[in-house]
Amino acid sequence: MPEVVFHRVPSLLGPIHQEAATGSRAMREALFLTFGMDLGFFERQLLGPVRSTGAAVTVIGDARMFTPDPREVRSAGRAYTLGLAAAKRAFHPKVTVLVGPERALVGVGSGNLSVGGWHGNDEVLTVARANLNEGVPRVVADLIEALVRLAEQIPMGGLAAEGVKRTVTELKKLVRNTQVIDTGHRLVDSLTGPIVDQLPQGPVSALEVSAPFFDPHGAALAELVRRFQPEDVTVLTQPGKTVIDPEPIIRTAKELGVNVRFEQLERDAVSGPYRHGKILTALQGQETSWSLVGSPNMSTSALTCSATGGNVEIAVLMDAGISLLPTPRVRVAEIPALAHAITSLEDSAPQVTGPLLLEALAVEGGLEITLLTGGTSDVPIEVSHYAGSPEHFELLGTVPAGATQARFPGDFLPGTRFRAGDSFQTLADRHSVTSRLLPLGRGKPNQDASLNQLFASESLAANWINALQSLVHGAGVESGSSGTKAHAQDAASDSTYWAHLDDPEQWAAYAQESVAKLGLPMFELAAGTTVKTTVGATLPVGTLAWDDTFDDDGADDFEGEETAEETTDVSGDQDSVGSQAEMSPGQQARYRGWIGKIVGLVPHLGPFERISMVQLTITASLLPFWSTDRGASGWFEPLRTALEGLAGEEWPVQVRDRIAAAACVGLYRLRTAVPPDERGTHAEQFKTTLRHLGPLVEAAQLPAIEDILHLLDEATLVARSAEEVKSELTELLQVGPEGTLTRVIESNLPGVDRATWTASKHLVLDGDFTNAKTTAAQVLTYAKGLADLVLAVNSSNGSWTVVVRAASTLAVIEGGQGETTYRAYDTGRLIINPYAPLTDPQRAQQARISKPPFATPGPEVREILDRFDIQAVPITAPTAVALKAP
Repeated sequence: MPEVVFHRVPSLLGPIHQEAATGSRAMREALFLTFGMDLGFFERQLLGPVRSTGAAVTVIGDARMFTPDPREVRSAGRAYTLGLAAAKRAFHPKVTVLVGPERALVGVGSGNLSVGGWHGNDEVLTVARANLNEGVPRVVADLIEALVRLAEQIPMGGLAAEGVKRTVTELKKLVRNTQVIDTGHRLVDSLTGPIVDQLPQGPVSALEVSAPFFDPHGAALAELVRRFQPEDVTVLTQPGKTVIDPEPIIRTAKELGVNVRFEQLERDAVSGPYRHGKILTALQGQETSWSLVGSPNMSTSALTCSATGGNVEIAVLMDAGISLLPTPRVRVAEIPALAHAITSLEDSAPQVTGPLLLEALAVEGGLEITLLTGGTSDVPIEVSHYAGSPEHFELLGTVPAGATQARFPGDFLPGTRFRAGDSFQTLADRHSVTSRLLPLGRGKPNQDASLNQLFASESLAANWINALQSLVHGAGVESGSSGTKAHAQDAASDSTYWAHLDDPEQWAAYAQESVAKLGLPMFELAAGTTVKTTVGATLPVGTLAWDDTFDDDGADDFEGEETAEETTDVSGDQDSVGSQAEMSPGQQARYRGWIGKIVGLVPHLGPFERISMVQLTITASLLPFWSTDRGASGWFEPLRTALEGLAGEEWPVQVRDRIAAAACVGLYRLRTAVPPDERGTHAEQFKTTLRHLGPLVEAAQLPAIEDILHLLDEATLVARSAEEVKSELTELLQVGPEGTLTRVIESNLPGVDRATWTASKHLVLDGDFTNAKTTAAQVLTYAKGLADLVLAVNSSNGSWTVVVRAASTLAVIEGGQGETTYRAYDTGRLIINPYAPLTDPQRAQQARISKPPFATPGPEVREILDRFDIQAVPITAPTAVALKAP
């Protein structure tokens, strides 16, 4: 049986870590719904483990209550979607979803996404687990409908809504592929209507209530008493913390003839965690009838209003069989002393007044700002650049009066901060926040790093720039050894002289020359010697330049055991950079220029130097100076060029393993710039470089890869083991165009349940498709590597489409919900979009070469069917309908 369990533990932190520790990365979506959110806590404690499950992450909180410390928000818009929702009153659900194709973990409770909500408070939580083998609890199936209503009814940013819809899609797949089990739990939500109307009908003998907030006049509790007519009501309070006025509750109880008892826990007299859990239990005699646990407080906006006029609330209705109130309890001795009028955060006036900034989204050429409503006058938008001081904002422009959206040109890093009045958001990049760590290998994932984090600090900048200058200006440095001088002179005429250094003494001389060129730290990094201070090796996760710039303890600003001054004397270098936050455009350009010079040196350098160039270029690829008119991934070409310098050489045996390992780590980083659909210039160039370095990938040894991952793990954001890195690259080398297409489909088309290649090399897609022809058109755009393709798209609604691409002819057969039709199109004239006949009726009419009637295959279609040996449609196992004769 699938599991649904009520807990008094605050959070799902344990189960999430357990899922991450499997290393399977089998999850697709992670969704967090919360009222208040502490993103510093989330990014430090949860983001790494959740990303390591393989999921794309979406966090949605109340837009009016979001007033973060900008220093704590580092990865929003880069490694996860930060969504802000604007309910009529409060956006108040506390829901966690982690779902993949085979299993799901769902938590519905009372805790916000904060240290208190996930660690310190006394909260309530109902945990539901689902899997393909045992089924899906009904409460999970109920959640699907609640999330659909949420995306439809509540204003929020577009990326946040997409995250909700992706989660719905994954949950629907799970439900569709197994059975729904009634565990006695049911989800209720204010999106359906007032929660009080969804509770069981009929009188009860007693009510038990525990909540941190009661509305000022006890109106919600009074409504419950009138509706359920109990004889007794127990109200569990926490003196000095529960927001409550007992006097109107007592007065209403007397009017209705109800006995009301105010209780507290014995430990409340001394100490105890803040009791934030919400419980409403009905009893018949001594037996519990039902319990409501989740997000709703004892307020009218939570219980007696729908989301259209009150709060957004989600809770679980169940019969636990026992009272859910904690024990031991005692009667409150001085009831008047309970009066506590400090406004609860959850029902207080909004913290953000004025315009609500729902989303800042990276678009081509700039960014798009979305507000909840248009202002009566122009709304100023301020910007704080990602690498700059979080406290420093400057005017970007204005959203015109009455408008809810505006675009601003410019080049902004994801994570850049924006303000509209008191409202705060970060710039989100759609590709970054939806990128997932794919299921690979058996190694344990690094739970503290992701491919979208940026590592930079004052100490790293100083060390890195000086190492860079040393390499560029010291490439011709001669050591004191006459033998080394001779080798350097030989190198001018024969750049591959080192390939013949089989003699141990000659090899030792070359190594000495390499130390002179690189300096000892860079040589040790390239050669693999264990050192304590390396570029990026000691940089903690998430460190940014302004962490050091604004730290009062200047002597402790450096992460390593040596300061920048101890490592290299830069006092005489007027161009040296102390802080990324202070970088001028000229300094950023020089950084890029230095990397260009390094890459240009690669063909003329020996093996250790080339390894060092690749390592430095990998590190540089993650620093914030690549966002130019060439786009945010301007580092791709320099890194690719450095990697190409490792190909085609007969490397000395002493360095082969190290060269191969550097190639693997560099290729792994390079692939992060390839879009999910694996199309475009970067995708083709990556494939070419991978092919050139294929022999190195195949020869790479895991210990050597692990050593480079260890030295550069933080700097390269590698969250995988050496085995996983090599496994992924080897798979990419070995897979053919069919396998590539399957991988792209699974990554980009969430509606696909199954992609299967038949023995006849026909591709069959099964899933939930709104328009099979549109899906087919999308797949054909992904299938550039296949000259001809037979594609069958079978939707769960019964419709199906078979599309055959043969040179410049497209045959399209449709059926399932009406008469089967056969058409052929000449796509040779459709240069821009050869698949337009599948989506554009006007283009289809222009390109069609088959003639009516279409109920039977004409000669053009018949010729293609015969050529590809298609005997029956639809193409699906185990049965198919025979083709009609022409």
